Amino acid sequence: MCSEGVVMIPRRAVARSFLAKSIPAFILVLAVGCGSKSYTNATVTGVLKIDGRSAPAGITVLFQPDVESGSSSSGITDRDGRYELQYNAIRKGATAGMNTVSLLIEPNFTEEGKPSWPDGLEQVRKRLPAEVGQNPTLKKAVELGPNAIDIEVTLR
Repeated sequence: MCSEGVVMIPRRAVARSFLAKSIPAFILVLAVGCGSKSYTNATVTGVLKIDGRSAPAGITVLFQPDVESGSSSSGITDRDGRYELQYNAIRKGATAGMNTVSLLIEPNFTEEGKPSWPDGLEQVRKRLPAEVGQNPTLKKAVELGPNAIDIEVTLR
């Protein structure tokens, strides 16, 4: 029986209410945790040097983690060869662990659709060694926390 001022709720109603609120939260946890790439608390900045000099602006530095569950990161060199890795346009960072490093040099396109290479980057692209070009094998370790990883490349 009920005493005055106390409202008794049937156990089935409590159970249904709990399930109705818990199931969507559980599904959200599964969706976020399963099948999605993982981000780690690691940041990477560095300087790319080509033939002993700071690389020109516009070269994409790409880190591809060796673990399948990791997310790739990239950064674009500034005029002093500096880069900072980002997972995407919003989130900075890189996957901790071993990463394969590659360099990408892509053209700009004119209104007519013809490729245009700024500041002699086409010659750099043509002379990139395979270890950072089409068959990348250069490995760099990324640790949790801030990382300063400089990369030196000798053109062929």
